[in-house]
Amino acid sequence: MAWFTASSTQILVSIIINLPSCQALYASCPPGWLKWQQSCYILLPDKMNWFEASEACNRPGSSLAVPNSREENDFIWKSVRPQTSGMWIGCTDAAQEGIWLCGGQPLSFPNWNPGNPHTDNQRNCARMTVNRGGGSWSDSVPCGSRNRKHAACEMTVSAMPAYHIFTGPDGRVSQRQPMTFPNWNPGNPHTDNQLNCARMTTHFGGGLWSDDVPCGSSKRKHAACEMTVSAMPVYHTYTGPDGRVSQRCLLNHDIKKLAAEGLLACGWACRADPRCRSFNLWQISKREKMCQLNDVTRFGADCNDFKAIDKCYYFDL
Repeated sequence: MAWFTASSTQILVSIIINLPSCQALYASCPPGWLKWQQSCYILLPDKMNWFEASEACNRPGSSLAVPNSREENDFIWKSVRPQTSGMWIGCTDAAQEGIWLCGGQPLSFPNWNPGNPHTDNQRNCARMTVNRGGGSWSDSVPCGSRNRKHAACEMTVSAMPAYHIFTGPDGRVSQRQPMTFPNWNPGNPHTDNQLNCARMTTHFGGGLWSDDVPCGSSKRKHAACEMTVSAMPVYHTYTGPDGRVSQRCLLNHDIKKLAAEGLLACGWACRADPRCRSFNLWQISKREKMCQLNDVTRFGADCNDFKAIDKCYYFDL
């Protein structure tokens, strides 16, 4: 545990009095995405050719939607697709004619319209159509056609972080975990319902625990917080020759700008938008920050668009 410097050598430590049970609080989908079983889906806002749609969805944990069962096909068609037309899915035989791969894997659930797929090197990408009641597939439109279609991205729930919580005897969420390392002063802990919180003390060389001060006592003590590194989402940034985070940002590729409380909120906004590949965090004032979502990373942009800007920091997923 990393400790903060405090003028007092006595520090409060939270321990458990009643044994709780552990439950997993599984991650949900980002805002705007629809959940079905273990996947999240979102409809792209613009029509594209298949290549553009595949690139738009291609980021960590996400790709063009692929129906792997009748139930999933029906869900995508009824809940995700636009109401007036069909949409691209992540199936193609561009690598070898007649060998269809969906999400990079062999096709497991074929749902073709009669007469499809075609044995034609110019028609190698699948889409859902309105034929046969809606949701059946066709490869009649070339992948790079100007006859653009809608598309949806799919993300597995396992790509989203999951968090674990503990519940007390009453079944409610508890801010507690079972104690694994008791380090009590002699005569502690007390069997007293008024003494339920532990603190580090200066006794016996320092660091031993006592529960002799009531949790809500007016005799206040210092405390320290702890966070596991694995609980933090990973974003990539760049450092200058001095090893410090460089104040550089990507320009001319912004999708949108919005107010954000900090790095985590801005990163979450980027993950929620399937078009986002990187983001800038601008320090507008001491308390105000602005989040800029970008549609490319610095490697997909012209080098002249990645510039040194005061109080602006770049990150990618």
